[in-house]
Amino acid sequence: MHIYYLFSKTKEVSNYLLESLSDYDVTVIKDSTMLFEVNEKDSLLILHLDSYDGDVIELVNFLLKDLKHLKILALTNNINFLQGTNLLQAGVRGYGNVYMHGVLLHQAIDVIMSENIWIYPELAQHLIKNLTKSENKTSLDVLSEAEKECALLAASGSSNKEIANLLDRQEITIKKHLSATYKKLGIKNRMELALYLN
Repeated sequence: MHIYYLFSKTKEVSNYLLESLSDYDVTVIKDSTMLFEVNEKDSLLILHLDSYDGDVIELVNFLLKDLKHLKILALTNNINFLQGTNLLQAGVRGYGNVYMHGVLLHQAIDVIMSENIWIYPELAQHLIKNLTKSENKTSLDVLSEAEKECALLAASGSSNKEIANLLDRQEITIKKHLSATYKKLGIKNRMELALYLN
């Protein structure tokens, strides 16, 4: 695995991130034009959103059009629900605070490199809380009633064990319902389910 880091204009941010990433093989990219020289296979690009002068969604779309296998972790000084959602929908694999603890940063990298999506815990909680208020529940019409129940509970943050207890079913049954849900909706996991419903 290789990490590319688009150099931040803020020296404090650069120092913090490079120190936090000292366990990894990191290439610092000092100019966005150099982004197209990265090796997209088994690589992660860390973007400090507050250092990029242009439209970050446009940048992400542009990058992923040519570098389809590149994984992107977007970091910002101020977490913003709308920005995070838009970036995730554009194809970013992770979104978080640039000053997150090193342990969280390492967790984010591990999650993203294992083909999953990672978002800052507070944003995840906000996203999940708002799912049950969503009017998009009609998008679940392709699911059976049991699958709908499991999907909504999973999206609200309940674990498989908690769902099994709430619905008085076996945990293996909940896993089967969620697997069927993911397949029918064309998604891979709980976080994608949360984004789908939102």
